[in-house]
Amino acid sequence: MDKRRTFSDKTKFEVVLEVLKGQRTMAEIAAQFEVHPIQVGRWKKVFLERGPSMFFSGKTAEETEWESERERQMKKIGEKGMELDFAKKT
Repeated sequence: MDKRRTFSDKTKFEVVLEVLKGQRTMAEIAAQFEVHPIQVGRWKKVFLERGPSMFFSGKTAEETEWESERERQMKKIGEKGMELDFAKKT
């Protein structure tokens, strides 16, 4: 039974960069890296779909605002819990 070959992310990235340079055909690049041309096309597609998210630098303003509001509410709940515990003890 044949074991499937696995390629590192670095290798996939190198292959896709070669394709995007456009200096050689996808078939030539696939032959050089000993990968099927269809697989090279799949890697390129995934890279182009996910590429923009690699440069996303954090959360949106809405997410940040929501998180700060959540923190304020959790703090209030904690304070009310402490007041309730104190009231129960006295």
